[in-house]
Amino acid sequence: MGRFFEEFEAGEVILTRGRTVTEADIMQYAGLCWDVQAEHTNAVFAKKGPFGERIGQQQLGILIAHGLIASTGALDGTLVSVLRLGWNFFNPIKIKDRLRVKMTVAEKKDVSIPAVGLINFQFETINQKEQVVNRCARSVLVARRPEKAQGSVFHRYVFMGLADLEPKGRDSRDPAASDGGGGGDASSRPSPQKKAAQAGGERRGKYFEEFELDEELVTDARTVTEADLINYTMLSWETDPLHTDAEYGRASGYGGILAPILLPIVFANGLGATLGFLAGTNRGALGDWWEFIDPVRIGDTLRFRQVIVGKSEAKDADTGIVTYGMEMIDEEGRVVSRGQRSALVARLPEGEAKPWNFVFGTSKELAKEE
Repeated sequence: MGRFFEEFEAGEVILTRGRTVTEADIMQYAGLCWDVQAEHTNAVFAKKGPFGERIGQQQLGILIAHGLIASTGALDGTLVSVLRLGWNFFNPIKIKDRLRVKMTVAEKKDVSIPAVGLINFQFETINQKEQVVNRCARSVLVARRPEKAQGSVFHRYVFMGLADLEPKGRDSRDPAASDGGGGGDASSRPSPQKKAAQAGGERRGKYFEEFELDEELVTDARTVTEADLINYTMLSWETDPLHTDAEYGRASGYGGILAPILLPIVFANGLGATLGFLAGTNRGALGDWWEFIDPVRIGDTLRFRQVIVGKSEAKDADTGIVTYGMEMIDEEGRVVSRGQRSALVARLPEGEAKPWNFVFGTSKELAKEE
């Protein structure tokens, strides 16, 4: 049994065991996600690139981190809901890197929901050189000890977002709702209906100047299969019974096993790549946040919707920062996950294009100072 809300202390640090990244991990993630970009899968191409070798997909590091965290058992049976998960990337992941996670209890809060408390964790994935590969903020609801829960104890996982605990000043399901970091508040903009880019369209990546505010980018769809769940479990080492034990899933009230909350996000990255709107123009991933607001089951068919909500100047005059809201939507129009992402994008070159580089960091660090 994991630990209850009262048993965590603010400032407490938990260290996981380590895991060595292999070529097989990168290729297995490419198959699961459909992220087969050359810097991950083409050794000859990657050797000529900025890192001199193939690197792991950034979200692969997130999956590995979650598997390592799960191995601690700290929240086994006491995790009630993951309200929001956000991350930034700071260094590439290379084959033979040894990764481990430093998990810090950043903050504890009481909430109005009975029998639970809110804990904000910070995770840092660290390689063998003590470099931070990625940093994650994870807001979760954790069960309180039954004797302090006034007779009410949660018996199942609950799907909701952090915004559902906050005052409703806007439609929290609108992907145009900005969370800062690159575009300002876009909540007043109407639901975008123009310039919808569909999969199978123009394949050249778009430069910074070519993105338009409120532009909508929608992918084709992909059906969740049992094989996807098995491959996710094998890759991440996350073996929560809600995703692996059908009998447990039926007893939970969900009628069977559910997809891991990160699986739709894995799909989002692969589906987004099919549009090609950042092909050859992406210069840096500046961070995501996601909320997980409805369960996903085997047989659900998901598509990825993105809306450009912000553009801002970068310190590097050859790039700019583009911020977009995100939704994963099923075949009935149900939003299962929502979030926001920022990317560093190349500007239209003047004359001969300069050699490209890929940087890691945050929107705040790379934005032009006003």
